[in-house]
Amino acid sequence: MDDLGKRISFNKAWKDFLIMRAIPYNLRFIIYFDSNNKVTRIDVETLKEIDIEGQQYFCDESTIPSLPLVYPKNVVLSEVESKIVRPFLGKQLEGTKIAMWRGKSQTIRKRIEAQLGRSARSEIQKAIQDKNYWEALFSLHQILEHRFRKMLLYKSSHIDLSSEEILIDEYKEKFCQKIKNFKQLAKLAFLVGAIEKETSEKVIRFDSQRDNIAHKLLRMKIPDHALENLCLLGLELMDTLEKCFSEIVKKPKFLEMGKFEIITL
Repeated sequence: MDDLGKRISFNKAWKDFLIMRAIPYNLRFIIYFDSNNKVTRIDVETLKEIDIEGQQYFCDESTIPSLPLVYPKNVVLSEVESKIVRPFLGKQLEGTKIAMWRGKSQTIRKRIEAQLGRSARSEIQKAIQDKNYWEALFSLHQILEHRFRKMLLYKSSHIDLSSEEILIDEYKEKFCQKIKNFKQLAKLAFLVGAIEKETSEKVIRFDSQRDNIAHKLLRMKIPDHALENLCLLGLELMDTLEKCFSEIVKKPKFLEMGKFEIITL
């Protein structure tokens, strides 16, 4: 904590802005043992091992292609050791779910549900693809509002490029939280230079069209194409705000996730 407020890293600011959440995924783990039942290597399907400044990570490029998520290798291995290796070592490993091959090495192969980070954008995109337009539409409004608040806060905060940290003034943070009007947020973002006039106008149009559709919902059927077009406009605005945010807070090459959890075996 700083006397003038609190400091957060660029990494945390981006995770917050993108609304990164832990979502269950089915992952395939391949665990190799030597003759003494010591783990010699672990492979995780869809994740690849990479080196970042001498540190080892498992990297997931599927969620945000432009901003890969990385999980510290020691965090992943610790979770695999406690949730997979220990429960099964010394037991009879057989059946339909777990196969064991004996030879120079032993291998466990299993699909396991684990939690990986996923951004709000990928969830919205899937909802649109599945034609869940109402779900996407009302989520988009909340997401855009959240992003505006963060943009306003960080735009008015001190950004330390050398340490890649942002010094947050708690009074300004509370002030941003109290702004309830969506259009006002868009106008303030334009006034402080966080977004261009064209983007502000698009956001206000999105808000007006959403309100108009919501008011008509109980009186008439809204055609799918109208809902889809508005959802696509919201998705476009999400991407635009992400680009604008990168001009306020430097976008990292990787987004480091602090947690990797295996939730079911």
